[in-house]
Amino acid sequence: MMLGLDAQGFPLWQGGLLDLPPKERAVLALLIRRAPEVVSKQAFADEAWQGRPMSDESLARCISRVRRALPGVPIESVYGAGYRLQGGLATEPPAGHARLLATAQAAPQAVETHLHARALAQRRTPAAMQRALALLRSLVQAHPRYASARVTLAETLAGAASWGLLTGTAFVDEGLAQLDEAQRIDAHTPGLVTYRAWLLDLAWRFDEAEHHHRAALAAAPNDADALFLHGWHRLALGNTTGAAERFRQAIALQPHAPLLRAMLARALSHAGQPEAAIRELQATFSDHPDNAIAAIFRIGLLAISKPEPALAEQAWQLAEQRDAPPYTLSILSYVLARCGRTEEARALIDACLACSASSPGSAAMHAAACAALGDTERAAQLIVHAYNTHCAVLPMLLRDPGTAALRTHPQISALHRAVFGHGVG
Repeated sequence: MMLGLDAQGFPLWQGGLLDLPPKERAVLALLIRRAPEVVSKQAFADEAWQGRPMSDESLARCISRVRRALPGVPIESVYGAGYRLQGGLATEPPAGHARLLATAQAAPQAVETHLHARALAQRRTPAAMQRALALLRSLVQAHPRYASARVTLAETLAGAASWGLLTGTAFVDEGLAQLDEAQRIDAHTPGLVTYRAWLLDLAWRFDEAEHHHRAALAAAPNDADALFLHGWHRLALGNTTGAAERFRQAIALQPHAPLLRAMLARALSHAGQPEAAIRELQATFSDHPDNAIAAIFRIGLLAISKPEPALAEQAWQLAEQRDAPPYTLSILSYVLARCGRTEEARALIDACLACSASSPGSAAMHAAACAALGDTERAAQLIVHAYNTHCAVLPMLLRDPGTAALRTHPQISALHRAVFGHGVG
């Protein structure tokens, strides 16, 4: 893409945000949105001048400055009418807008169900995820040619697995089959390549995933989802610098998305920069004071460098919330262990592992707490079980600073080779 708009409507040129004054930025954004149609002088006055007086000369000067910022981009003056971007320019709507347009290509009731299911999935709680999957499976059965819903089903399967709610490889097969069918229906459906890459990552097929990540970013270099998931891929492979770069690019497009900053903080933590990670989460927590994801990650990171009794109480309060994220109890057990409340941590781990609702993925997330308690054998057993049941969260667990003490364990070293194709680096 040469020229386009990001998710917030800011002009992009050759993959980067254009540094333009507000009026010139508004003029260019309007030209891009209307291309190749002529934009009237009145439209410029309404949007760029916001109703304030605008002369033909002031508009001409503004257009001239935009042209100087974009050498070679054909902005045509249409006598007596206005200006337009000439045909042939490679422009496209923001990825988020394209997805909304694709979502709308169905009956109103189907679209409403689709939007509701995606909103549920983004809450990231076990009950919401399970309900989203049930709705989406019913939706594609009732509307088999609704390609966008199939893509969202694949995305939701990947999302549930990445939080430890699904294990094995059946979800990967189901998700890839949905994407194959969506591609057969409409090969231009947004998200097809992006979520294929994510599913392959969760199947530990990292080389294949990298190929699809590159294809997704080549097609849409300013798609926040594609950038975020390539960051996830890099972080799983231990490339903390590259992961942080991708997360920052995604944040530039969606600055108020709490999950993006939480993952940037995680990348910084993996890179041995806990203070920088805490600053990111503090900013997120300030922006989203009621967001459980930001709050629990922040407490977990503080427990690494500044363990104190108040953190344990805060973690308990979050864990007792009805819509707590699925990993909250594992972070709580880690915080308790780090704050010296060892018996309490052991009792919580025992209770979680004995619970019939506990999955291998959620169980494996307690490995860091076990390691903090000095129980390396139990921590190793949890990780080995996660490998045997093919938990999608395993690559992240093996990279987590909380399990660093286990990397010399013979079984864990062998798992590194099995999952990543090489030993502990």
